[in-house]
Amino acid sequence: MHLPGLRPFVYGQRHSWFGKHKISLATVCPPRTAAYAEIFAVSAQLTSSAEKGKMGAKKGLIHMTETIDLRERTLSSREIFDGKILHVFEDTVRLPDGQTATREYLRHVGAVCIVPLLENGDVLIERQFRYPIGRVVTEIPAGKLDAPTEDRLAAAQRELHEETGAAAASWRSLGLFQPACAYSDETIEMFLAEGLTFGEQKLDADEFLQLDRVPLDALVRDILDGKILDAKTQTAILKTKLLLEQDGRV
Repeated sequence: MHLPGLRPFVYGQRHSWFGKHKISLATVCPPRTAAYAEIFAVSAQLTSSAEKGKMGAKKGLIHMTETIDLRERTLSSREIFDGKILHVFEDTVRLPDGQTATREYLRHVGAVCIVPLLENGDVLIERQFRYPIGRVVTEIPAGKLDAPTEDRLAAAQRELHEETGAAAASWRSLGLFQPACAYSDETIEMFLAEGLTFGEQKLDADEFLQLDRVPLDALVRDILDGKILDAKTQTAILKTKLLLEQDGRV
């Protein structure tokens, strides 16, 4: 196995036993550094599903001789909080190794976000206070669906108009984005909106935000410099930049 920047100098050989499987650990040293990396070479023929689950739980393995079924199967489910936006569930699941575990997670109706791109290459962005983190956030327009079955393009058109007063002549989906799949099923569809015309905002009664126009390249730099932390904004802005480059437009 070759790792870029690493000279394959093996200075030690160790073995570990996992069940009846012998795992070989070859340790390599990168040139001119004191850093070390361990490559886990697994020589095992997995047979039973229980053994597969055990091997899958072993951290650091980079090669398997057989595909593992990693699915968790629901045994029971109950709602422990029913809010206006958040719905919290507690499930009992069967793990790949046959054991059981508890999973707490949020169910979310879904959402959309929009990159409103002006003809001069500026992006219409929002600054608003986000209470959970206690700070003003720079982000692109976004909003949740009114219902799980709502057409996502129609939702994006509505949210763009309500938050910015803008309507777009051209719409392009940038794909789906799951911001927190470890504890939520929320799925956001990202859109690029162009050919903007402007009317009047229709903000909610409890919604306060400031609009600004920022060059796309400046937003990319701020993301790479760690100045924009919002995940949907990072993803949608960087995808927009790459797609425009692929189209030969920047």
